[in-house]
Amino acid sequence: MPGQAPSTLTLSVESQLQLLAEGNAGAANELLAIAYQRLSHVARKYVRQNPHLGLETVDVLHPALLDLSTALKSVRPVNARAFFGLAGQKIRLVILDELRPAGRSASPLDDPLPDTGQASPDRRLMIRDLLDRIFATLNDEEREVLILFLLFDIPRAEVAQMLDVSEKTVSRRIRDLKIKIIDEFGTSVPW
Repeated sequence: MPGQAPSTLTLSVESQLQLLAEGNAGAANELLAIAYQRLSHVARKYVRQNPHLGLETVDVLHPALLDLSTALKSVRPVNARAFFGLAGQKIRLVILDELRPAGRSASPLDDPLPDTGQASPDRRLMIRDLLDRIFATLNDEEREVLILFLLFDIPRAEVAQMLDVSEKTVSRRIRDLKIKIIDEFGTSVPW
């Protein structure tokens, strides 16, 4: 809710971001430790829901953390909201890379799969295509809610603080987002 004190998570992330901006190299490690906690949950959930891929949690988690570590050398998120957006982008790209057939472009939104109107027999290809299409249709507010609440499982109250809106607004956005995805794609978010 606007005006509430920031959560411990938000304060911790923003404190480390400030130290990183001041040149403290150890702050990047602390940010990665925070991201590890959240991303490991996402990776476990994804691997558990997609056993047919034959992946271990580390197959998703470690590349995402490595990409995040590399990004933090040149990108300086201004707040917790931006940091979790960056971390969400990195794990999403790793998941998409795992789903991408060999030989496909590394940029899923620059090289989307053609929509033939027929279901592909390859489940990995179908999920990858669905994720691409879902993210391409979302506005910034919806994308943030999807990343913070549905992907990172950050509690509604903390999401509300990060987005500087009421908890009721976050609940409404989550409900609207789930309805939009089901209406437009006939399914819930596949993770």
